[in-house]
This record gives sequence, structure tokens and C-alpha cells, in this order.
Amino acid sequence: MSKKTLVSLFAMLAVLLMVVAANAQSLNGNMMKAKVTFSFMVNQKEMPAGDYTVKLVGSGTRYLVISDARGNLTTALPNGVLASRVSKTATLVFHRYGDRYFLSQVWGQGQDLGHELPQSKREKEILAQGQRKDEVVVASK
Repeated sequence: MSKKTLVSLFAMLAVLLMVVAANAQSLNGNMMKAKVTFSFMVNQKEMPAGDYTVKLVGSGTRYLVISDARGNLTTALPNGVLASRVSKTATLVFHRYGDRYFLSQVWGQGQDLGHELPQSKREKEILAQGQRKDEVVVASK
């Protein structure tokens, strides 16, 4: 097998293991559901509009698992971010540049510690072009 094939297989195996871990280690209070009415980017993956489940999983290093009912799935390794006040509802925060959306933060209901995703290469490129950034907040359902 070529090196590229091995890397692809390893990446698919890693995602599969994270999905299994999400089902086995999902912690109470660390899941939310939201209807996202636009396609959006997480890392380098484009996710279509739809109904999403977002889970925070893991016991040491914690990951976000973002999935929909049609089998679209991705993971992200967030950084902690502290809010100035407690969030009343669970929310997803997106950065919007024109018609492009990037998942930026995930906030749990009643929490002042959120989860911030690092900016992707594509989002950094858009910022470097000087495009205006807006924030779009989607509340859990």
C-alpha cells in the first residue's frame, strides 16, 4: 500500500474510534441538538444544513463529535473559553463571511466555560483577505 493510502486508512480508523468513544463515553450534560439552516465548515470539512447532535466526549483529552442523522460526521479538538456570564441556553456560534460559515464555539446550557474551535486554514485565508466577519448564534432545540 502507498503511504497516502495508509494515511487515509489511519484517518478513517481514528474517526471510527472517536464515534465508538462518543457512544461509550458521552458524559451527562455534554450533548446538545441544534437545527442549522446553512452549510458550515468544521476544520476542513463542509457539513450540510440539517439537524445536528454535538457531543463532548473523552475523559482526558476531550473532543467534540458533530453529527447529523444522514451520517455526516466530524470531530474537533476545542480549546476552553471562559464567558463573562453563564449561558442560559446551549448554543453554537458561527463566524460568517458572506455566505461561508465556520463553527467557532459550542456553549452548554448553564455553563460559563465553552469550547472554542481553532480557526481552519480556509477561515484564516478569508480573514487575510479582509472580509467582514459576523457572528451567527444557533440555539439548541
